[in-house]
Amino acid sequence: MIEVYNLVAKYGNFTLKEINLSIGNSECFVLIGPTGAGKTLFLETLLGIKPLFKGRIFSNGKDITKIPPEERSFSYLPQDLALFPHLDVKDNIGFGLKIKGLPPREISDKISSIAKMLKIGHLLDRKNIRSLSGGEKQRVALARALVIDSKTLFLDEPFGALDTAARYELLTEFKALQERLGITVILVTHDLNEATFLADRMAVIMNGEIKQYGIPEEVYAQPESDEVAKFLMVGKLFPNKTDLNPLLWKKPRKIKMD
Repeated sequence: MIEVYNLVAKYGNFTLKEINLSIGNSECFVLIGPTGAGKTLFLETLLGIKPLFKGRIFSNGKDITKIPPEERSFSYLPQDLALFPHLDVKDNIGFGLKIKGLPPREISDKISSIAKMLKIGHLLDRKNIRSLSGGEKQRVALARALVIDSKTLFLDEPFGALDTAARYELLTEFKALQERLGITVILVTHDLNEATFLADRMAVIMNGEIKQYGIPEEVYAQPESDEVAKFLMVGKLFPNKTDLNPLLWKKPRKIKMD
C-alpha cells in the first residue's frame, strides 16, 4: 500500500498542494488531469526523483520519505520509454537484472518469461532497438519495468504515442497482466478513455490539487465541481465508432493468458 500525507512539492513556480491519497496493494490507480496539472511531478515525487517540500510517503507501512529512489523498490516506465539505443532487445529488458547481479541463466529465464507474457518472444534476437515499431518499443520498455519483479509499477503516459488499434490491444493485455501478477500500478494520463478502462480508482488533478477521488463510475456520475465536470466532458468519450472499441467500457477481469 502506498500512503501519501499532506504532500507538497515544488518545481519552478509550480506547486503540488497538500495531497492526501492511499493506494491499495494490487490496485490500478490512475491520476488524470490536463497537461500541466502536476501529474508527472506527483509521480516523480513518489519515486524520489523530485524532492518533496512537505509531507510523508509510506510504502506498506514503511516511511520512505527520505529513502533514495534506488532503495524504494519501485519500477518506473517514463513517457519517453528511456530505452538504450546501444543495447539490443535482450539487454534492454535485462538491464535491471544485471544491475542487481543475478546470474546469467536466471536473467535469461526471466527475460524469456516476461517476453512470452507480453508476446515479444520473437523480438529477443533483434539487435537494433531503433528498428522496432512504436508498439514493440512500448512492450520492450514494459517488459524491462516488469522483469525485476517489483510489486509497484509507476507509468507516465505509457500508451499515448500508440495508434488506436495498438493502444487498445496493449491496454487490454496490460490490464490482464496486472491482475495476473497482482502488482500495484500508479499511472498518470490525460486520456479519459485510458483512465476509465484501467482504473480501479482514479483521482482528478488540476493546478496541483486533487479535485476528486474515487472509482471511475462515481467520478463520472457525480463530479464534485464544475471544474471537474468540464474536464470530464472535454470531447465526448468515444465520439465515433472508429475512435476506440466500445468494449473499453468493460474492464477485462480475470482474463486467462497462456
